[in-house]
Amino acid sequence: MDLYQLEQFKVVAELQHMTKAAEVLNVAQPALSRTIHMIERELGTELFDHVGKRIILNEKGEILLRHATEVLDSMRTARSAIREKMDLEHSSINLSIKALGMMIDDLIRDFKAEHPDISFQVVQYDTWLLKSAAPDLNLFATVEPFESPQSCSLLKERLLLAVPADSALAGEGKVKLAQIAGEPIVGLQNGSDLAANITWRYKCAGFEPHYIMDHYTSTRIADLVSLGMGYAYVPEITWPEVVNEKIRLVEVEDVDFHRYIHISWPTGGYMSRAAAVFRNYLMEYFAQAGPRQQ
Repeated sequence: MDLYQLEQFKVVAELQHMTKAAEVLNVAQPALSRTIHMIERELGTELFDHVGKRIILNEKGEILLRHATEVLDSMRTARSAIREKMDLEHSSINLSIKALGMMIDDLIRDFKAEHPDISFQVVQYDTWLLKSAAPDLNLFATVEPFESPQSCSLLKERLLLAVPADSALAGEGKVKLAQIAGEPIVGLQNGSDLAANITWRYKCAGFEPHYIMDHYTSTRIADLVSLGMGYAYVPEITWPEVVNEKIRLVEVEDVDFHRYIHISWPTGGYMSRAAAVFRNYLMEYFAQAGPRQQ
């Protein structure tokens, strides 16, 4: 017997009515009766008891129904898994980043270890403004919580003050903004979310940040801080490479320096299976890395 015959038997067994089963299966009743008789001949036993014009599944029929259900369910699961695998193979994700740029390479590398057939095109957010198509996913940061039906908040993280390990501030653990407000700041390029966050919080506290250099990498910023060129505000979780024996991280206790990192997708647009899998991967990763914004 084949899967189609098992499916026909299952419907007959569940309805225990040949005419109704034929209607459900959209087959002729005589053909359906022949299929049931063929299965019974193959097994060498009757599967239904006949009471007048009625058919009733007997104990042997119940055994076959139980196993037929398991087989058919397993095949449906297998088909779904195969379709899902085919959807992921040779898929591409267009990813726009305005946050997480310092660790996105590691995240993609670990993700591709599990999904080697998925490729990425990663560009800075502003580059997408020159393209006609919207990215599949967008990573960005905000000063305050942000909610929308097409986004998810991944993480809230503190911004800590990086100071040279041999400086007086390194041993204090906490400082007030007034202590360091006039000190030079080594920061990311002008216009970045992180620079805008720091500038906004300084101005809210009545100060003006004194930027002396704009750089594109966290490691270069750390080098300049260790040389005593200035201080820097660094994200506590997403810039792990900044911490070394030459740098100490200090909390500014009277100003709540933090940022929210989010992932979003186009409004009303189709999200590919590959993009959904990567989005879920990031959500799970940051749920373990730090406090998710609720």
